[in-house]
Amino acid sequence: MVRQRKNILSRQFDLLIDGYPRSANTFAVYTFKTAQHRETRISSHHHNPAAVVAAIRMRKPVLVLARDPIDAVASWTVFSGYPLKYNLETYINYYSELLKYKGSFEVGEFGEVTKQFPFVIDRLNRRFGTKFETPVVDLLNPKRIFEAIERNFEIENGYVDENRVSRPSEQRELFKRTVREELEGPDLEPLRRQATALFTAMQGKTSADAAIAAKC
Repeated sequence: MVRQRKNILSRQFDLLIDGYPRSANTFAVYTFKTAQHRETRISSHHHNPAAVVAAIRMRKPVLVLARDPIDAVASWTVFSGYPLKYNLETYINYYSELLKYKGSFEVGEFGEVTKQFPFVIDRLNRRFGTKFETPVVDLLNPKRIFEAIERNFEIENGYVDENRVSRPSEQRELFKRTVREELEGPDLEPLRRQATALFTAMQGKTSADAAIAAKC
């Protein structure tokens, strides 16, 4: 899952957007870019906490995306073909590392990013004193955004792979149901509970399991 990108080690970006895979990374980047009327350099899709930490140390604005682990891990398992347990562990590793820096970045929860992105950008601007423009209502039409994402995927790959394209897919949902059943089973309960606690903690919420996240 971890990806290395050279530009995160340079200072040639204005904003870092990163998160565990299948957490609206592509949606957030596309919608954000579309809303800006001036060139804004975005570093994204690293899926690596080291990239986030590097951006924080550079004093760059950072938006970390977070999605419920059941949905994120199930979707990434179908996409990647990696073992389910491994993917759940990488989710835990990713957010447990970032939790140490909570307060140094803004968090965008999946549902909020895909449905109320202007509020996320407003918080980002308040936190970092930036003046990024927020998407207008017309640009927030999910169908329009997903169609553009699909066109870009087809241009880059020559075809549309329903298990990999970054927009909802009925075909992918069928595979995800089977993966979810295994993910919600007793064998993965300790890891699932830990991942859920981290997701809760990343949003700044409290729960009976929140203390688990602090020990990750």
